[in-house]
Parts: sequence; C-alpha cells; structure tokens
Amino acid sequence: MERSRTVLAVLLVVAAVVGAFALLDFHAARAETGVEKSVSTASVGNATGGLHGDLTLHVAGDGALAAATEARLVDALGDRDVATTVVESVNATTDGPVLVVVVDDADLAYNPVTPSARVAADVLYVPSGNVTQFGRPAAGGAYSHATLVDRVAGDRTVPMVLDAEVRYVRQGTVTVTGRMTGVASAPAFRNRVADAVAVGVLESVESENGV
Repeated sequence: MERSRTVLAVLLVVAAVVGAFALLDFHAARAETGVEKSVSTASVGNATGGLHGDLTLHVAGDGALAAATEARLVDALGDRDVATTVVESVNATTDGPVLVVVVDDADLAYNPVTPSARVAADVLYVPSGNVTQFGRPAAGGAYSHATLVDRVAGDRTVPMVLDAEVRYVRQGTVTVTGRMTGVASAPAFRNRVADAVAVGVLESVESENGV
C-alpha cells in the first residue's frame, strides 16, 4: 500500500510538471530572435502609409500561434494609440485602414530546453480600406474573404491597380527565426515567437522602405 501511494505521488508530480510546461507561461531562458522583412510598396503621387485612425485587423492561420500573434498586434497597436477592430472576415470596403496578416508557414520545434522556430507571416496593408481587387480571383469574379486570404498568402505579390481611392498599398512577408536556451514552457516560447512576428509586421507597415 505504501509503495502504491509513493508511485501515485510521483505520477501526480510528473503530471503537474508536464501540465505546467504545456499550459503555463514561464521561462528562465536566453532567447535569440531574427526578423527578415521582404515588403513592397505601391503608391500614387505623395500618398503615404503609416499606422493611423481606427484600424481593422484580421489575422488568419490555424492554431494558437495565430491567436497569440493577433493578441500581440492588438496590444502593440494600442501602445501606438491605434484603435483596433478585430474581424473574422474582411469586407470589400471598410471605413479606415485594413491590415491582413496570414500566419501560414509555421515550424515550431518545441522542447523545454532548446525550442526553435521558423515562422513566415504574409502581410497586406491598405490605408484606404478598399481591398476589393485583392479579394477577386485572378480570372475575375466577385470579391470574397476566402479569396483575399488565399491571395495574401500566395507566393507572389498580388497585382494591383492604384487609383483615386486606392493610393497606397504595402504587402510582403515577414520571416521570424528564433530559439531559446534554458528552460521554457510551450506557451512562453509560443508567445515569444508571436511577439517577434507582431513587431516584424508593424515595422514592415511603418517603415517607408519596408526593410
């Protein structure tokens, strides 16, 4: 009986430790993060970008990393005094700037001691709020949110037409690589990566040269 109690106690401790690494945000580790941005800008006349006004944000992607990236973006935009409305789908036209982020290429190799990651996030920023042309199939047709996300996540820059309304567009890809050395829980590592993705996205939108 005593041995059974000891085994049970050990199992409970192991379960608690495993649960902590899976669910809690904690770390005592050194982090190394790299961010690369490949972003292009198209503009008419003296039109400029930058973050301003009430921004509509949509972050696409499966899993907890996309959700964490969305939360980090909202916090960072708030620090910049940019009011953000998070939407499940983007309308063809919106009153105010639109930022679409697709976290579509994520490779997170987690272990408690030396986790590593490589994440690519595709970005589209349209200050006018008119994304109609980006949500239409290349062969023509009606706008749809699904087409918008697919085209933003594509390997090639989406062709665009600038006019009196759509005078400025920024699009491209932010790639984050990172690793931690020490002890880190899965949520802590994921949130660290999400922080780097959010910073890279906002820098790519704010920077005049996109790099």
